[in-house]
This record gives sequence, structure tokens and C-alpha cells, in this order.
Amino acid sequence: MKTEIQSLRLVATCPDRKGIIGRVAEFISTQGANIVDASQYTEKRSDTFFMRYGFELPGPESAIKDFSDAFQLIADELEMDWHVTNVNQRRRVVMLVSKFDNCLAYTCCTDGKWVT
Repeated sequence: MKTEIQSLRLVATCPDRKGIIGRVAEFISTQGANIVDASQYTEKRSDTFFMRYGFELPGPESAIKDFSDAFQLIADELEMDWHVTNVNQRRRVVMLVSKFDNCLAYTCCTDGKWVT
């Protein structure tokens, strides 16, 4: 039987300090997850750290809540604003355009085919 895999994205910001990347990566690893994408930077003027990690977590969808509950301890320690989203869940989007036959067609049409 194949284990179910959840593709997740962690987005977080916090005051910059040493060890943030290591602390978060270590936590993700101890949860049995695999980081597949990582992006982070520090905005120097505000001394704010930004990160976005894509990772695969083994287990059913209910494992996302368990992961989030456990991560809250690290987030509190690092004073993080954060959220985890399931990459496979489609988001509902509203698009407003000024001219239907120009803006909408340009935005939603690729190679003569409508993007859905």
C-alpha cells in the first residue's frame, strides 16, 4: 500500500535572527517531511525575515493539522506570522477587467486555448 503524500507550502515572516532556517528545516525533517522548494530573504530596513518552503508530508490530510499544531511552538519561539496551505487545493479567484475582449482574453488565453 502506497503512503499518501500531502504537498504543502509554509509561508512565514519574523524578526531576523540567526538559526531560523536551520530550526525550521530541522522541524520539517523530524516530522518526516521532505523540503522540495525553499526561498528566503531578509529585508534589511525592517530587519524582517521572509521564507517560503514547499515540502511533502507523508500521511493523510489530517496530518496537516498535526503538523500545524506542532509547528506553533517553533513559531511562537521565533515570533512568526505564518500559515501552511495544501498546494493541491485550488483557490477560488475573482478577476475583474476593464474590457472583456482585451484584458480577459489576454490574461486567460494561452496558445488560443482558455486556461481553466
